[in-house]
Amino acid sequence: MKRNSIKPEWNCLFLYGEDGILTLLVCVMMTAAMLLSVYLIRENSDLSVQEDTRAYEVFLRDPETAGLPLIRIWTDDGELPTFSIADKPEGLLGQTITDNIYKKGACTIENVSSMPYFSSKMKIKVRGNTSAFYEGEDGKLPYKLVLHLPVKLFEEGSAETRYYLLPDAGENLKTWLGFRIGELCGMEWTPRNRYVNVVLNDDYRGLYLLTEARDGNALREHVDDDGFLIESDPYWWNEDVYFHSKYIAELLAFTVKYPELRDMNDRRLKEIETYIEQVWENIHHGNLEDIDLNTFSAWICAHDYLDITDIAGSNIFFYLEQLPNGEKTTGKLKMGPLWDFDTSFGRPSDPEKRVHLSGHHYVPYTFFPELFKNNSFFEFYRSRMDGISASLYDACSSLLMSLCDELEGPINASREADANRWGTSWTPVREEAEERLQWLSERIAWIESQLVPITKKNGELEYRRFITDVSDDCETLTIAMYDDGYERVRFPTWSDENGQDDIVWYEAEMNEDRFWETVVPLSRHHTSGIYQIHAYATINGEDVLVKTAGAYIEFAVEPQLTAVISDDAESMTITFRDAGYEQVKFPTWSDEDGQDDIVWYNAELDASGRWKVTVDLQRHKPGNTYTIHVYVTKYGETVFAESTHVA
Repeated sequence: MKRNSIKPEWNCLFLYGEDGILTLLVCVMMTAAMLLSVYLIRENSDLSVQEDTRAYEVFLRDPETAGLPLIRIWTDDGELPTFSIADKPEGLLGQTITDNIYKKGACTIENVSSMPYFSSKMKIKVRGNTSAFYEGEDGKLPYKLVLHLPVKLFEEGSAETRYYLLPDAGENLKTWLGFRIGELCGMEWTPRNRYVNVVLNDDYRGLYLLTEARDGNALREHVDDDGFLIESDPYWWNEDVYFHSKYIAELLAFTVKYPELRDMNDRRLKEIETYIEQVWENIHHGNLEDIDLNTFSAWICAHDYLDITDIAGSNIFFYLEQLPNGEKTTGKLKMGPLWDFDTSFGRPSDPEKRVHLSGHHYVPYTFFPELFKNNSFFEFYRSRMDGISASLYDACSSLLMSLCDELEGPINASREADANRWGTSWTPVREEAEERLQWLSERIAWIESQLVPITKKNGELEYRRFITDVSDDCETLTIAMYDDGYERVRFPTWSDENGQDDIVWYEAEMNEDRFWETVVPLSRHHTSGIYQIHAYATINGEDVLVKTAGAYIEFAVEPQLTAVISDDAESMTITFRDAGYEQVKFPTWSDEDGQDDIVWYNAELDASGRWKVTVDLQRHKPGNTYTIHVYVTKYGETVFAESTHVA
């Protein structure tokens, strides 16, 4: 849904009608007042301009930097925007900020090709989650800038009043290139963006990437008054409007980004929640008619190509042009905009290590694992990946080289000044561009190798070369990897929690479809959550790490240690879930007269991955409460693990 906005240079004419004299006087008075306010703020500020700041001012006036806009901001009180660290509830995700209120002031924008000079009142605040949390108030911070007058800073689109200033994105190409890869993958909504230099209260703050804000006019191009923009958000506990869903992880909730808080009420929130739950319910049952396959597949394709490693973080956005209302058509639920590229290009350049697709394929923080079980969605995704791979490298190369040809000098000069300001290092933009392209070339080649169809013995096609499938009852994990002439294959597997304390090396066997396969009894591992699976293959007599993958496992609540007395009270069965132990013993005794009847029972590991022993209660005093301890041996060391009582 597109709406035209008034261009700033014609703003007065539209506001004050056709009386030319009145219009001219009003425009002159407004401009004079704005320039005077900027002058007074600068002259009356309590901040003194430091020597190094003057040096940056000289640099910023250098003709070489004229290719980048310069945004100068002054707050009314001469102080920087502030924030506090949010107090995260125990057991939830994320580190973020709060009390990040706006400061009012004025700003000017120079070096924009469409206009020689722009000035406006404004307000500014710190934005972001971990990016602000880890920088602290003295660091290079992300900001949201809201102008009193709209200004058109991009060739496409309309004049805007709301912008984001992204700090890290000014120091590297991750975000700039990430936005463009999202577009090339088919994302319909990508915030327009460009590099700018920022001076705040006469202090040079560095090179930033200026982007459209998600709640500005760009939003109105995609969402009507009756539509919405929501986020699957780990920071919901720090937001005003949210709702939970049984179809996403308990640690997450949907937060409402649009409508804005002032336009929300319980009825409208319930409408959005009801709609989302119905869409998720349909996905769960294989019905995809409510979702836009283009943007859903584009979103996951972009994550796969960019190797974005953060899957639990925020910035998973969904939008709908218009909620259902009687006979009115609404279109389909879409994904976007693509956002947050901090963990993109995230794994080492060694191709043997870069062997993951996005964790969204298997971790059910959202609905993607359900989607990938749907053959229609998988085929749509695979076809899109095939089409993108053929042209993605050339398109990115053309975009990056055009950026370097046009702005290499200004960007390099600004990166150097930014590094001097913050005491960091910097890389010439063309050098970084070539490194990103080399990385992308290797990434595309690996992804293509994963989507080559394998013909099974029964004639079916399989597109996954490394498979991790969890059984519906969470009892087993099947791991399979296509053979490439290996002599032997093993799959070391462990849960993320507590490091590798439950690692087990599972031996694989070749099946009839040329997959090395093993079935892991999950009772040998003891925590829910993300699991790591590595594949070590023997090649020419040497063990080599050839692939890595992951799985998400949600155990039913089951005690690690159980002791059950038989109905006839003649025996007691004791079980203990395995975690790669070499030996387990159950010292057991009755509470009467201390440990005078203690017996140390050696347990045996059964096929389900549980250490088990059946105790003859005639060896103990009858009719009492029994105490059972567990001692486990791992890596040759025997330690106490757990205890229980049973009567």
